[in-house]
Amino acid sequence: MTTASLPRLGLRENAGQVALLIGVNGLVGGMLVQGVAIGSIAAASTIAAWLLAAALLGLGTAMVYPTLLAAVADAATPTWRGVAIGVYRLWRDLGFAAGAIVAGVLSDRVGMPFAIAAVGALTVVSGLIVLVRMRETLPQHRQDVRLGA
Repeated sequence: MTTASLPRLGLRENAGQVALLIGVNGLVGGMLVQGVAIGSIAAASTIAAWLLAAALLGLGTAMVYPTLLAAVADAATPTWRGVAIGVYRLWRDLGFAAGAIVAGVLSDRVGMPFAIAAVGALTVVSGLIVLVRMRETLPQHRQDVRLGA
């Protein structure tokens, strides 16, 4: 078990209920938490700072990971949902692979701290784009849950 996985123990399993209360966009804001945490890992100069940043990364990941998948499923019609989730996972996984290659090249060219900070910055930019562009997938259902209906 890693430090980054500790916050996920509680939130990841409950992300669906939390998303119903605050909305998918609130949890997708976890991308901002991830970006700040990754940048903090790059800047950390002590073990305590690194551990705190790693725990923050786990919290952000717990907020984002299940919620983005749920948003894709919510937005797709039932007959196309399987394909939509497959396409989402294809691009997500290709992003992991491409990101690793780009981060490796950056690390070789300008150093590891810069490469990690670049990943954090890209994550923050992605989070801002999602917060601006993504619409709530089930707003009426979330309103009903908030009102106790």
